[in-house]
Amino acid sequence: YAAIAGFTLPTQRALIMLMLFMLGVVFIRRFSALRIYYLALLIVLIHDPYSVTQAGFWLSFAAVGILLFLLNRSGSASTVMRWGRAQWGLMVGLLPLNLVYFQGVSIIAPLANLIAIPWVGVGVLPAALAGGLMNIVGLPMADTIVSIAATSLDYLFEVLAFLSTLELAWISLPQPSAFMLLLLMATGLLFLLPFRITGPTAAICLLLPLFRSPVAPAHGAFWLDVLDVGDGQSAIIRTQRHTLVFDTGPRLGDRFDTGAAVVVPFLSSRGVGRVSVLLISHGDNDHAGGAASVLGLKKVRLHMSSDLETSPQADMLCIAGQKWHWEGVDFEILHPVKDWPFPGNDGSCVLMVDNGSQRLLIPGDIEGMAELRLTREHDIQADVLMVPHHGSKTSSSQDFLDAVDPAIAIVSAGNPSRYDFPHPDVVSRYRKAGVRILNTAETGHIHMKFDGNSQPLSWDTHMPASRRYWNFLSPGL
Repeated sequence: YAAIAGFTLPTQRALIMLMLFMLGVVFIRRFSALRIYYLALLIVLIHDPYSVTQAGFWLSFAAVGILLFLLNRSGSASTVMRWGRAQWGLMVGLLPLNLVYFQGVSIIAPLANLIAIPWVGVGVLPAALAGGLMNIVGLPMADTIVSIAATSLDYLFEVLAFLSTLELAWISLPQPSAFMLLLLMATGLLFLLPFRITGPTAAICLLLPLFRSPVAPAHGAFWLDVLDVGDGQSAIIRTQRHTLVFDTGPRLGDRFDTGAAVVVPFLSSRGVGRVSVLLISHGDNDHAGGAASVLGLKKVRLHMSSDLETSPQADMLCIAGQKWHWEGVDFEILHPVKDWPFPGNDGSCVLMVDNGSQRLLIPGDIEGMAELRLTREHDIQADVLMVPHHGSKTSSSQDFLDAVDPAIAIVSAGNPSRYDFPHPDVVSRYRKAGVRILNTAETGHIHMKFDGNSQPLSWDTHMPASRRYWNFLSPGL
């Protein structure tokens, strides 16, 4: 079974523990379950020390450790009570790890386990292993037996897919602080201890702070997060009760896109379970590549795009003049106009965000024609500008820059950028205008607060916050 499963880390752990147990039987030696557990942990670490960087290592060994702890204290409880305690113990005990790695918890996980564990153990594995062995030795009916296992697995996936649509299938929670992690570990310990009433009660009380409302902007304020998606763009705007995702970064091959790898994990870490508006500026891969993943992994109320051909799942086109208001913050689409004759970059959606005292302009990949139209037909002055087209030479004309007159310009580009963005001439133009330039290629993720007052804008960047001790060593070392 371990070979068929590809010797993944959890199957390595199970195989080693089973082998140690069988060695004890063969040599008539009694090994305690904990000793087998510790030896398996040691062998896995000797074989692959870097396994400690994998979520599977911590989840697998933590789950088995919790089960051993509970089984040693189950006493004379009935089978149902032991199973129920084990499932709830796993959910509470693994909660800190689930929050760290996945920013959420599933309330219906015990129900899914109740169905999946016996289903796989009885209806899938025996047939799969038997069919595999029959195929190796060339016996007839091997394909039929394997197909029975596959059919059984298909039915199981249908049941689990239905469970995943339930409201409690997944609850997104904010990324926990160090204090919250300690609180969660204390909660798990209290829950697992053999107290009939006081332990679980205290554990539930300690869990209550976990379900606090995520930190959010005040009324009339909004926060901007420009994510580091390489040569692409993804910006997230949050008000007190709403979230707008502007672009989702690129898709790189069939197995990776920044929507699933960057945008969704960021939203989950901030406790955002529902996206109010997903706005795709235009159909280029570096802006729209991750859209399908965001739509598949997050609940999106409204999906807007400038081109329904490249975004067939969109609910509506973005057209100049569309406006909405969230908690004291105004949003307006400035471009493109209806029947705009220049598709592609110059047809990008352009969004203005205004809280009455501070303004943000996100122009997508617009170039000369769209910039000319905006400077002539709109008041586009803004405190912060997302630099058009990542700072390409065909954008950020002098007239456009004069009309916006930003204090801060944000460039979303890769490190290194394969297109050499931003272009040196464009950088020089901004600097001559006295504009402060922030580049995700140099800073990583940028978090900026528009608090609706006259104070200078404040921002944080990812790079300084995540520096390691070796960054502080002198170049000579």
